[in-house]
Amino acid sequence: MMRAKPKNQTNQNRRGGKRAGAGRKPGTALQPAIGEKPLNPKRQRFVELFLVSLNATQAYREVYGCAPKTAEANGAKLLRNAKVASAIRAGQQAKTERTNITADAVLRELWAIATADANELCELRRVPCRYCYGEGHRYQFTSAEIERERAAFEERQTKKSRETFDERGGIGYTTKRQPCVECPECFGAGEERPYFHDTRTLSYGARRLYAGVKVTRDGLEVKLHDKANALAKVGEHLGMFRDHEPPQDATDLARRVREALRAIASADGLTA
Repeated sequence: MMRAKPKNQTNQNRRGGKRAGAGRKPGTALQPAIGEKPLNPKRQRFVELFLVSLNATQAYREVYGCAPKTAEANGAKLLRNAKVASAIRAGQQAKTERTNITADAVLRELWAIATADANELCELRRVPCRYCYGEGHRYQFTSAEIERERAAFEERQTKKSRETFDERGGIGYTTKRQPCVECPECFGAGEERPYFHDTRTLSYGARRLYAGVKVTRDGLEVKLHDKANALAKVGEHLGMFRDHEPPQDATDLARRVREALRAIASADGLTA
């Protein structure tokens, strides 16, 4: 025996009594809104590659396989497309939530590298030559050096031949003084000496500029991160180069970066 359906059941469904998608499991993708088309596969791939490299030209070439100039123009054009820009923002937001890395944190790191003083890590110093401050501008020793010279001199002496040790310019040589402009040997130019600072006492920016040390046959080589590249990356993150090439003048670029950073309230303390 068949039972009749309640009269209000059909009407309830027609009126949308059961909300569309109410039974959707958490975490599943929502369908695009009616009338809104999703990105085609190539544009979606472009977005994915751009989120990795932040290089529209490179991403466009990998997807469409065209010449560099064409990729540069079309890549920039795609970035201005509303749907593509929206997808990029969504991807960046998702990345931020996954990694807990904010734009301000990235800017702090990049700006610290871009504005760090490399002299905090290593310096090229001009120090006095051995003749700058010696007596009569003769060769000058340190205290330890002259003792070694004297001991070696005594060993060479014999009973039949006793000479007097020549101290030449005497003792007192130090690299802490400025070269002597009256020196007849270096004429005030001194000698070039590399000097490496203790990396344990570096400032915040210098620590981020420091990329390690390499031991070579000629001595130590201090490795630094690329300051110019960091400055350009700051500009990219601030959207400075979307419609034009980065300025070649580093001073102008630094000025524009500082102006943009001042406008970011949450990035207080970044400006130089």
